[in-house]
Amino acid sequence: LAEVFYPFPFRELLALDAASRNVDPRFVLSIIRQESRYNPSVKSAAAARGMMQFISQTANQIADQLKLQGFGQNDLYNPEIAILMGSQYLQNLFVEFGSPEAAAAAYNGSEDSVRRWISRAQDNDVERMIIEIAKRETKDYVFKVMNFYDSYLKLYPNEFQKDSK
Repeated sequence: LAEVFYPFPFRELLALDAASRNVDPRFVLSIIRQESRYNPSVKSAAAARGMMQFISQTANQIADQLKLQGFGQNDLYNPEIAILMGSQYLQNLFVEFGSPEAAAAAYNGSEDSVRRWISRAQDNDVERMIIEIAKRETKDYVFKVMNFYDSYLKLYPNEFQKDSK
């Protein structure tokens, strides 16, 4: 029954794009679950597109980083593009911030905000950084994503041999 609430769609794409970037595909799936409930065709009031809900500025930066020729914002509705870009972006966040909690906070609340919260915490302890999160929406987002991630880890413990994050 739990697998009904925590399905594992896009398994092959996640294995290809996330795992190859040292990002646990189950973490990417947790972000997708929170952002869109696995729906590749959603668009938010803030014009965030696709199942990973990229805004145009971030999407353009990641498309440039990946050297995606002819990238357009509507490409974000394509699960292959969304997962590729989301995996790359999350890899960037893990490289800078190191923890799933901080990566989730940056995904929702911005990299600059996480840098500020880490600075205010005056410690590398993730728990202290979470306390410093000033945006209620981001704090809730982090707790939800981490709960989803914990559920995915328990439901699919052997899904990927290498647990990188």
